[in-house]
Amino acid sequence: MNETLTEPPSSENVRSASISSNVNVFMPQIWLISDCGSALGRCLAVEALLKGHYVAAACKKEMVSSLIELLQPQFGDRVLVIEMDPRNKPLCESAVALLLMRWKRLDIVVSCSLKSFVGAIEEVSEWHIREQYESSFYGPVNVITTVLPALRRQKSGHILCVTGITGHLGTPSLGLLTSASHALEGYTEALAFEIAPYNVKVTVVQPSLEAVVLPNAIVFAVQQEHYKNTICATVRSLLSCRDLSQELLVKDVVFAILSVAGIDNPPSRIAAGAEAIAQTKDKLRAVSEEMEDTLDISYAADADPLSDEQRRELFGE
Repeated sequence: MNETLTEPPSSENVRSASISSNVNVFMPQIWLISDCGSALGRCLAVEALLKGHYVAAACKKEMVSSLIELLQPQFGDRVLVIEMDPRNKPLCESAVALLLMRWKRLDIVVSCSLKSFVGAIEEVSEWHIREQYESSFYGPVNVITTVLPALRRQKSGHILCVTGITGHLGTPSLGLLTSASHALEGYTEALAFEIAPYNVKVTVVQPSLEAVVLPNAIVFAVQQEHYKNTICATVRSLLSCRDLSQELLVKDVVFAILSVAGIDNPPSRIAAGAEAIAQTKDKLRAVSEEMEDTLDISYAADADPLSDEQRRELFGE
């Protein structure tokens, strides 16, 4: 690519082009990707740049030089490689400040820092718990709270958080990742309501278990004897096999993000890949069936239970 523009079109020019033309006009967007040191962040940055967007590729200090060598020769001034560790709020703030100084606005924010601590609940230590939440909850929260003022002021923007199917399902040996993913999804769901008046959208991206865990850092807790012949050991064994290429594992996730980022009405959640879709449907079906099986108990829990006739009127039962 020969395009090396340093200044993307302004928001006013974007609106004017949309009004004055009946033809679909591609307007580049400004992206911030929180962890381009990971396979997902790196592949997503390349694909977004190939589509003509501008990308702030954030990564930890030790990855900065290698990312510059990878991206800048081909994409020139449309890429900005910046140091950022989502667990460090001041680093998040300095990275966003550099981005805004360079390009004046921010359109798409992708939080994709992923790390897994593997072990049954009895096997993991307090350190594992804290580290999992630093990586999978507090890190994304730092990124979100740092970009919110800018997105709110410009009254536009789209935040995408990569969690995983673990945000829907409890998975043996991944209890810490599961709980952190649930926490982040609850956080972003509430956030979406709060920032809707400012035209800022939020989407949770839920890849399959393999796409979330295998391409990223994994820490195994010491296995205890009484869990060696259980499903926990089976999951451990599966996660120890890392033969597939990282790029192949994240391909569906990259496609899903690029497909929904910045569209007018993005979904609040999107499952990335056939396996994630199937697992989500199974979970929703199981929850629905269980609810139906316990309706009488659930209704009886009301302080002033509805009569059968009232229930029929309200719920068509």
